[in-house]
Amino acid sequence: MIGFVLIFTFVLTLILFGLILYSNYRAANNIWLSLFYLGGSSWILANILTNYSSNASKYLLFSRLTSVGAGLMSYAFLNFCISFLNKDNKIFDYRKIILFIPILFLFIIGQTKFYIESATASTFKAGFAYYFLFLILILYFSAGSFSLVKEYRRARGSRKNQIYLILVGFWLSVIPSILFEVVLPLFNIFKYVSVAPSMSIFFEIFTFIAIFRHKLLDVRVLLAKYFTYVLSLLFIMILYGFILLFSAKFIFNIAISFKLEIVLISIVSIISLSFTKIQKYFSRISNQIFYQDSYIPQEFYDSINKIILNSDDITSLIKDLTNKIQENFKCYFAGVVIDYDKKLSSYKPSSNLAEEDVKKISYLISSTKQQVLITDLLSEVRELELKEFLIQKEISLIVRLSQKKGINGQNQGYVYLSNRRSGNQYNSLDISVLNVVITEFITAVEKLLNVEEIKNLNLNLQDKINAATSDLRRSNEKLRQLDESKDDFISMASHQLRTPLTSVKGYLSMVLEGDAGKITKVQKDMLDQAFFSSQRMTYIISDLLNVSRLKTGKFVIERTKVNLAKLIEEEIGQLTETALNKKIELIYDKPKNFPDFYLDETKTRQVVMNFMDNALYYTPHGGEVRVELFNNDKTIEFRISDNGIGVPRKEQAHLFTKFYRAGNARKVRPDGTGLGLYMAKKVIIAEGGSIIFESQEGEGSTFGFEFLKDKISQKTESDN
Repeated sequence: MIGFVLIFTFVLTLILFGLILYSNYRAANNIWLSLFYLGGSSWILANILTNYSSNASKYLLFSRLTSVGAGLMSYAFLNFCISFLNKDNKIFDYRKIILFIPILFLFIIGQTKFYIESATASTFKAGFAYYFLFLILILYFSAGSFSLVKEYRRARGSRKNQIYLILVGFWLSVIPSILFEVVLPLFNIFKYVSVAPSMSIFFEIFTFIAIFRHKLLDVRVLLAKYFTYVLSLLFIMILYGFILLFSAKFIFNIAISFKLEIVLISIVSIISLSFTKIQKYFSRISNQIFYQDSYIPQEFYDSINKIILNSDDITSLIKDLTNKIQENFKCYFAGVVIDYDKKLSSYKPSSNLAEEDVKKISYLISSTKQQVLITDLLSEVRELELKEFLIQKEISLIVRLSQKKGINGQNQGYVYLSNRRSGNQYNSLDISVLNVVITEFITAVEKLLNVEEIKNLNLNLQDKINAATSDLRRSNEKLRQLDESKDDFISMASHQLRTPLTSVKGYLSMVLEGDAGKITKVQKDMLDQAFFSSQRMTYIISDLLNVSRLKTGKFVIERTKVNLAKLIEEEIGQLTETALNKKIELIYDKPKNFPDFYLDETKTRQVVMNFMDNALYYTPHGGEVRVELFNNDKTIEFRISDNGIGVPRKEQAHLFTKFYRAGNARKVRPDGTGLGLYMAKKVIIAEGGSIIFESQEGEGSTFGFEFLKDKISQKTESDN
């Protein structure tokens, strides 16, 4: 009986190993638990072969092989506990590799005399590695079970039940096994060694319960799928194996050796496993003899669904469907006719129907409202012509695709079948199955027609997009030409305006300096405003010219030695009167001994004036504008800070783009161009510097620039 229990346990262990690994071979929990079962089956098999062996050398060999299964079980169990408790899905890391080193040593040394020096059915002499195995088993199993116990105290619900079942199964299996196979042999008690492997059945049973009832692993669906089959197989093995052995020993008093016991159990297992296949084989033969036309509707439905899923056009769908109908109903030929796009389309693999025949049948069946037309049952006067024609063409059955007008409102099609090879008639089951298939077929055709319509729509849409793109290119080319004309006009107009404007500024300056005689205070104030306005116009014209030069590639930085502190002081001098008129405090603390640097004086002066002019214009009466120039270790830095209207946060990103002005700035100063800040940024970047900008709406702004001293300490030949 021990042999039967061992075989049963071995088979059950292999089944659980396969199911758990097959269900999800990527999950760490599944891998480690399946490896535990693999180690268990290896350990059981080695024990079976040990008991089976009468030869001393083989007995010793198989006894040593038990170390492989035992070591793998302990290693896999500990890693399963680690993965299960920590929810760690990593298969390997450095800790698991370190834990495997003693097991690897055990695998190697376990096959030598250092593990077991000698062993027979009645004698046993262990080496030092045998006690090393005992130590490894105790350590690994104890560590794993201790961690489970620790988690069990904190766990709740199904997780608590899972851990409880694992622990109970583990203790019922491992503790007796170690006792029977490790501890007792140390005291020369060997008669229970063969019982030890069968103890693992407790762990398998309790693990199975944890999986099936408490969802230990994600294999419940797979177990449910094979539950009936596995239970039936195990029941047959247990029942017939038990009856066989019980009858032989207790009824017929036949002495059965362990070797014969193994053979008989193996025969029962093979018969149990092959029973269903043998039954299917003879079932197929009997069907071919007695039921030539028989088929399984569900298998036919499954094959049709597979065809529908894999078809990407109507032609292949009709072709595959027709072949499958002909194969399933065992007729000489079959065909499908469908009318879409006002054109009949048909597929008939081996019939003698020409295109005129297909049209004639379509015409003749239009006079009847029957969904199914069986040739032999057509009896009405209006059906006689159709019946005669169908007999002539050897068509036995026609099923219309729809009783309505047809697919997508078009004329209807039909499925036609020839006589069966067996000579039998089509029955009600055949017609019912065909109706189900045709319903699925109609749905599939409608979807494919929609797909084709979308494809055609996409093609037409692409043509329209190409045409629109071409028109857009032509429009863009015209716009580019207009833009070039505009730039040429701005450049020409700016050049033409500079000469008279220079003359105006010159004469205004002479009058203000008294060259034309003494002027009154009122006259001076008016002339100052005219001079300031002409100066602003000069800067606007310069901006326009620079924008034009940027587009034509003629924007050039002409570096000369410039004292920035002096340049700023001169520009402030021109704005002092404006600041006084607006009662704005203009503060500038000129740094002493500020070094000279190589910059484009004209363009830099224009940037400074633009920043200061904006600060004065957008700061209300009584405000403050502070101008600062810093000589740092590696950089120079220029800042103009005010407490004016500021720039709204959502508009700050667009501030330095061409012709852009913030909304609050347009309200305060409607006549602005939006070019000043754009050109300021272009100039500073072209000179190798960077813009400084900080602002908060309603609290003021800071504009400025910063240069690395290394980049402006020497003159270069040209800057683009």
